[in-house]
Amino acid sequence: MLRSVLSYDFELLLFRPQKGRHEGHFWQRTKREDVRRIVLAARRFELVTRQPGARSGALGFVALEVLDFLANLVDWKTGRLDPSLDYIMGRLKRSRDAIVRALSALRAHGFLDWIRRYVPTGNEGRGPQVRQTSNAYRLFCAISAEPCPTCFTST
Repeated sequence: MLRSVLSYDFELLLFRPQKGRHEGHFWQRTKREDVRRIVLAARRFELVTRQPGARSGALGFVALEVLDFLANLVDWKTGRLDPSLDYIMGRLKRSRDAIVRALSALRAHGFLDWIRRYVPTGNEGRGPQVRQTSNAYRLFCAISAEPCPTCFTST
């Protein structure tokens, strides 16, 4: 019995990151220029993937809007970025579905990553032991999505 309880706690720590415990390795210090480069790469990627006659490319307008918003929220010293979906919805005046689809598109194309975080509920015995809190987000640019260095030079 003791072994099964210990293995359960170990699995809980591995697959359910608790708020405040695992973000130190996830977030990294960043500079304004790096975040600006990620946003510009996403805009360029959106233009390149747009088909003739189509309204938008692979990301979509809402995804670019969410990425711009997240780029303005990031803490430069720590890289901390953990707004809730409700906060993003309220500030951008978009529906939950639009925000979730935009975040999924950004993640699928390599511009955003996140980990789901949980807080213990304190329930003893039956019932949920953890409750989801806001995700921890990280902005980055996948190598496949990053354009050539000449894309950022102004002529």
